[in-house]
Amino acid sequence: MSTLSFHFHGYQPGDIVRWRGSDPLRPQTFEERRSPVGLRIGPDRIEGTNWTDAVLRTYGRMGSVLQRSSGSASVDIEPQTLVWLLERDPSAYREIMSAYDQGIAGFVMTPPFHPILPHLHRQEREALFDMMIDFYSPLIQRTKGRPIGLWLPEAAYSRETMDSFRESARWAGVEQGAIADSIQRAFLIADARQFARPPQPGQAWARVESTERLLAVGRDHPLSGEFAFGATTASEFAASVRSRGSGSLLVANDLESLLANPMQAERFEAIVHTLREGAVQVLPPVPPGDAPPLALVDYSSWSDYDDMLSGGITSDTRWTGL
Repeated sequence: MSTLSFHFHGYQPGDIVRWRGSDPLRPQTFEERRSPVGLRIGPDRIEGTNWTDAVLRTYGRMGSVLQRSSGSASVDIEPQTLVWLLERDPSAYREIMSAYDQGIAGFVMTPPFHPILPHLHRQEREALFDMMIDFYSPLIQRTKGRPIGLWLPEAAYSRETMDSFRESARWAGVEQGAIADSIQRAFLIADARQFARPPQPGQAWARVESTERLLAVGRDHPLSGEFAFGATTASEFAASVRSRGSGSLLVANDLESLLANPMQAERFEAIVHTLREGAVQVLPPVPPGDAPPLALVDYSSWSDYDDMLSGGITSDTRWTGL
């Protein structure tokens, strides 16, 4: 039997024009760009003063979509984005928290501020991971043994980055014993093109070489693109899934992929329904007991341009200015 997992990444960089205050000990205040945007989800039109504002105001609707397709996807939402969501739409924030608490959506952590972590100094990385664990700690405690994941910004990977995460996780386990096991067992979300050699068909999961037990799940890039761009029907997408044979698959995209067109959210629900009717399990990523060892390539990411690949493997060139 095939198992398909969805993952959605939620991050809004903000339409900030300038900071109003420079005191780091005071709450941040800033001036935002005023460029009205309207988005459609089905028959509803959501308006905002700029792109960030409009997208944040759709999070409640997207949360409802995940509720109706319960247990089909995991979601990570960057800490600052969650703070802005709470300020602008408290009901949407509560809906997202409820989806995590009830297991309707799988919970995945991501560091604050969306940095490309392999480019930072070790101390900076560890500080960001410390902040991440502290911020998400209440959610982690409420996962009740359900698996949790880690999404590195742009999936930009290096062994040193994971060393920094493990160091932060170790200290968190000492200081907050209630979350120690969950943090230590966190799995990594990656792209299949980041592995040193292509995974076997239907084998989304791998144990990362050079680690004792880190499991990573690699997204199917073509299938993820087919979902995000919304050019196929639910039946056609289901046929693409079945054409890959049995095994495990991951479709991962930005949360805004549910806004690709006015009917995309309904299309997602139809895809989940069609796959489940066709005996395909649709679940948030659930790590297997073990997986074949594969190496992840240092300084790879999920967002490299196709014409920049080297031997089919991605790089972080897009984020270096080279």
